[in-house]
Amino acid sequence: MPFMQLVCVGRDGVARKFFLEYEQVEFEITETWHFRVFRSNPPVPGEDFFDLVLERFDASHYVITEISHHNEPSYEQKGIPDSLIPQAARILGCRIVSSSNRKPRRQNEWRNDAADRYWARLVKRKMAAYDEFEDRFRLPP
Repeated sequence: MPFMQLVCVGRDGVARKFFLEYEQVEFEITETWHFRVFRSNPPVPGEDFFDLVLERFDASHYVITEISHHNEPSYEQKGIPDSLIPQAARILGCRIVSSSNRKPRRQNEWRNDAADRYWARLVKRKMAAYDEFEDRFRLPP
C-alpha cells in the first residue's frame, strides 16, 4: 500500500509532513487496524514510528487500544494524534472513541492524561465530543 501524506501541526506551531500506512491485522478475534506514521517515505529500514491501533467497539465505532510515540523525540509534541485520529476515522468510514476510566467495557481499559489532552484539543476544535456519562470521547462528534 502506498504511503499517505499526513500534515501535523506541533506544539511549536510548525506544520510537518509525515507519512502514514495502515493495514487490517489478520488473525485477531476482534477486527483490528494498525496505523503507523513515519518521518520518511518510504521508511528507512529500522525507522521508529508513531503507533495507533484501533479495535472494533460496536457496529459503527472503533476504540483506540494503543497510541504511542514510543518516547521518540521525532514524534513527540508534533500534533500527530490531532491529525491521525480524524484521518483514521475517514479511512475506516466510522467513529472513533476513547477508552473510559469510569465505564470500561474491555479488560485493561484505561485512558491516560496525555490522551485526555489530545482529545481535549479535538473537542476545542469541535472535531470531537465528550460523553460524561460514559467517560468517552468520540470523533466525529
